[in-house]
Amino acid sequence: LRFDYVIAVSEPGLQIECDACRCDLTHSIRIKCADQACQDGDGVDICPSCFCSGKEFRDHKRGHPYRVVV
Repeated sequence: LRFDYVIAVSEPGLQIECDACRCDLTHSIRIKCADQACQDGDGVDICPSCFCSGKEFRDHKRGHPYRVVV
């Protein structure tokens, strides 16, 4: 048996968006809020741009502790 072609398979997976601007962070560095106020559900993910500009939304405040996720 020989296969001379490749079939691309698109599998659904985890997609991560910035909770402030909704940009795609799936394959990017992101900031994860570590404050207890932001832990409901999947927590709060923020893109570097929104983090650097100090975006605040819902219960997230710019002074909250955070983790950098790569």
